[in-house]
Amino acid sequence: LAGLAYSIWRSRRLTAENIQLLESQNALIEQQKNDIRHRAKNHMSMVSYILTLMRRVTKDEEVTKHIQSAQHLMMTFSALEVHLYDQPTDSSMELRAYLDEWKQKFLENLPPAEAPFAININSEPMDLPSKLVVPLALIITELATNSFKYVCLQGHDTQFGISAQRTEGVLSLVLTDNGPGFESDRQEG
Repeated sequence: LAGLAYSIWRSRRLTAENIQLLESQNALIEQQKNDIRHRAKNHMSMVSYILTLMRRVTKDEEVTKHIQSAQHLMMTFSALEVHLYDQPTDSSMELRAYLDEWKQKFLENLPPAEAPFAININSEPMDLPSKLVVPLALIITELATNSFKYVCLQGHDTQFGISAQRTEGVLSLVLTDNGPGFESDRQEG
């Protein structure tokens, strides 16, 4: 009986020590993540500043357009970084609310264009793990930027669509635009 009591006492002590060790490791990981976020934010600021300097000295309009496009991406990614990485990694985010906020930030950071660029969101409210929303946001941003660059800046009124639906636990994300497509995608006749 004394041996059993000692085993129980020892396992509880080890469990408490393990819990303390895990808490210590989690605090260290959180500190490292904060350091990485801080460095990423500083790097994005430096790149944005360099792009601003480049835009001031260039005389070529085509180069200026590319620099503005790069600045737009930097500002959009910076806004994403602030919103997404402030979420605990084990948390969830409501996708529709996030997409509405993303749309506002994306449109605010667009360079001037002669043709209108509209974003239409069709998504039911759904909670997704924040670790899934990060790559989705990057994909959406990249494709919306391409749509703006290759459709809107070519003088076409642009409709960019985001549709997110969940059916039986499977997420379906469909991104569309009304651009002309690629030569190989066009149908004859």
